Amino acid sequence: MKSPFRFYLAVFLGPLVIFFAQALYTGKYDAGEGLLNNFFVYILGGFGYFSVLMSDVSPDFGLSRVFYPLAKIMEGFGAISGVPPQILEFREVPFLTNVGTFLEPLFSDGGLLFVFVGAPLIIFAIDLVSLVALRSRSVPGLFLWANLVLVSMFSFFVPKYNATYVYLFALVFISFSYLAIDSTGRGALMETINGLVLTRYGRMGASSRMRFMQFAPRLESAGVVCSTQAFLDDDSLMARYRGGRYQRSHLIQSYWARIKQLVRRQSFDLLWIEKEALPWFPASLERALLRGVPYVLDYDDALFHNYDLHRSSLVRCMLGRRIDRLMAGASLVVAGNEYLAQRARDAGAPWVEIVPTVVDLERYDLTARSYEEGQVPRIVWIGSPSTARYLSTLEAPLQELARSFAFKLRVIGANVDLPGVDVECVPWTEATEVASIAQCDIGIMPLLDSPWEHGKCGYKLIQYMACGLPVVASPIGVNTQIVRDGENGFLADGAQAWVTRLSQLLGDLSMRTAMGREGRRRVEAEYCVQQVAPRLAKLLQKVGAR
Repeated sequence: MKSPFRFYLAVFLGPLVIFFAQALYTGKYDAGEGLLNNFFVYILGGFGYFSVLMSDVSPDFGLSRVFYPLAKIMEGFGAISGVPPQILEFREVPFLTNVGTFLEPLFSDGGLLFVFVGAPLIIFAIDLVSLVALRSRSVPGLFLWANLVLVSMFSFFVPKYNATYVYLFALVFISFSYLAIDSTGRGALMETINGLVLTRYGRMGASSRMRFMQFAPRLESAGVVCSTQAFLDDDSLMARYRGGRYQRSHLIQSYWARIKQLVRRQSFDLLWIEKEALPWFPASLERALLRGVPYVLDYDDALFHNYDLHRSSLVRCMLGRRIDRLMAGASLVVAGNEYLAQRARDAGAPWVEIVPTVVDLERYDLTARSYEEGQVPRIVWIGSPSTARYLSTLEAPLQELARSFAFKLRVIGANVDLPGVDVECVPWTEATEVASIAQCDIGIMPLLDSPWEHGKCGYKLIQYMACGLPVVASPIGVNTQIVRDGENGFLADGAQAWVTRLSQLLGDLSMRTAMGREGRRRVEAEYCVQQVAPRLAKLLQKVGAR
């Protein structure tokens, strides 16, 4: 919705109240004529009112106040020795005795020509600056906007009674303007962008939750209202985890619901889509259902390899460039890392931005961590049943490590059995995941080296670091950017490197503490909602305003 009702309430009705009160209280006008007169004065603005005054009131045609700025310029160039004494300096003009306001002396003495040419130019310039301030979408910008609008009106109109009413009018105008700013600091007078968010999963899906849903409150505070619709609900996702595939009935219902959502797309300012709207559909059909509304695509993994690296040559032939075509038609592609961003650029996407996957510091509210001497350290891995295969690459290193160190391997979100390693499997829930990680000492993220892994965005590492844990990760893809080797953790290339790096951390409490603190600082600076949400809001606002 481009023009919220509260905008009109704050900007139009607010100042009008003081006009009515002024007309009734002073008795300068009768109630009926005064209300009508003041209403039209407000509608016309200061320029209209001042034009009426110029027609009805005999102004001082002495020209002295108009010539003062010109005389000062001529004096600066040496054309005259000084400003003639009969030309009054502006500050010497009695404010309350003039027909209009502080800009009136510049025009009244010049007659109607100055009014009809100069006044609109001045008002336009002030209003243009106020518009720029409003479009900044910040509280200081709103403050500047409210006061510039006030200046624009007062440039050629002030109630001609006494200073009390001038100040009262200013107070009420600004007060009503700030009624349009809610408790979060967002101005309701901003453009509100109404977005339809099409996620892949509900809150059970990590990508849907972290790339979309966790931003919703802050985006709404910034004027981007999100209506979220998941393609597959949590029940469907859990059914897949249990049985390895989605139920056919769930898929049919999901496709039908998504198509109905896309048919109603014109009621939204933008579509914000997790990867794709209709998986496995021809790109031409999906783009037809997206036509007419700007859409944003978000990627935090290399989904396009589902198609271009599919084992079936038929799928590769028919759908291999499907995601590329969707990217090319998007108003904006948001990518979680450079690998994904480069794919979008190569596909011809007109606008690509890298936005990392981040955590909310309000959930990871850990300013310090404590370690107890003699406590058996925990190495933690968090993920889903579908990604637990990466842990199998560490079976031999962990077994070797277990022969030299006492430690537990905590696996969150999957069931894993590694012979010779003390493994504790903990169910994942959104409510307990932070505490489950924070109880541990070292976070790990092993990966294979394939195109799929280069599309991953290192969310595990960011979670570990937010909890103050040092990390050890495979030097694949974005891991090499998140992990500063030797500062907030280690990059381990090969089985022996994993043994060496984990041995260093298990045997050195002070190293774990120092690296954990450095990781937390890195998250606070770069990988948190508090840092990323304002930028994301501006990106969506630009798309929705087109």
